[in-house]
Order: sequence, then C-alpha cells, then structure tokens
Amino acid sequence: MYRLPLYPVAGIVNFLRCGNDIVETQKTYSCLGKDAEGKRCPVTLWKDNKFFAAIGKKMTKATALALLTKGKAPLKDCVSQKTGKKYDCILTCDFTGEHPAFHMEFPGG
Repeated sequence: MYRLPLYPVAGIVNFLRCGNDIVETQKTYSCLGKDAEGKRCPVTLWKDNKFFAAIGKKMTKATALALLTKGKAPLKDCVSQKTGKKYDCILTCDFTGEHPAFHMEFPGG
C-alpha cells in the first residue's frame, strides 16, 4: 500500500479539539492525534471540498489552519448558487461530530 507523504504544517501544532499536530498531505489537512484507545483522530479537511466548490472557493492552507486552530475563517467573494451574486461570510466548523460540519455566519446581518 502506498502512503502519501505527511508534511507538518509549519508553526501550527495545536488542533483546537485535542491539541495535536496538524499535517498537510497531497489531498488533506489532518490531525495526527489518537484517543485513549489508539484510534486516529477522524478530523480531516479535504482540499477538494464539495462545500467550498459549491460557493466558488477552494480550501486554502490559510483557511484550513484557521478552521483547525480557531474554528472559524473569514471568506470573501463567495458565490451564491441561486443568484450568482458574491457575498462575504465567516465560516465556522464544528468538529464535535464524526465529520466536520460547516456553518456560515454573516457579519452585520
């Protein structure tokens, strides 16, 4: 089995959920933490992300690190699927479930 190389994300070692290292692979940003039973932390943010594609954005390193360390990241010039209009939002990410759950907050509204 071929394993993708792991690249520690420079200067970032504290995932907000468990305090473990965050690494970048060719396709993801992931936590390397393990629980008491030795199971790997399930948190992974995919670079090719359907949620981001739907709003006309890509998962950048800066956005992934903000979500993994602060739980939120500002996004500018997102595109509405219904109207095609652009908007800004603050994207939050809930890591308490089995998979990350994205939510949008709109400043001033």
